[in-house]
Amino acid sequence: MEIRKNTVLAFVGGIVIGFFLAVGLGMLWNKMYGETAYNNDDVIMFEKPKSKIKATDLTVFQVLPDGSALAKVENFSSWGMVVLLLPETDNGYYDDQSITVPKGKSLMQIGIFKYESKEEVVKTVPIVKIYDN
Repeated sequence: MEIRKNTVLAFVGGIVIGFFLAVGLGMLWNKMYGETAYNNDDVIMFEKPKSKIKATDLTVFQVLPDGSALAKVENFSSWGMVVLLLPETDNGYYDDQSITVPKGKSLMQIGIFKYESKEEVVKTVPIVKIYDN
């Protein structure tokens, strides 16, 4: 009976150790090779908002893996300007989404984001957030 008890304990222990080993290796693999939207070298965040972006209408053209979105300004004064919108906690972004800055609020630059376009050209765009006026 003692041998059977030891065999069962060794079997269960092996399963538990194998589980934790698999989880640990999976976490290590994800950290080393996991897909990220950008790294710390690609983002510069300001301590407080800098300049106001004169835009009220944006159209999302690409959602990044972390939930942030690249969007084009549709207003005449800044038409075609590209900005990065940080991920929201309550709503996600989707391609071709139209975003309107509400009255009494404005778009403020809170950082800079560098990325490589499909044409393999490095672009630098402002990171923006909607603030109360």
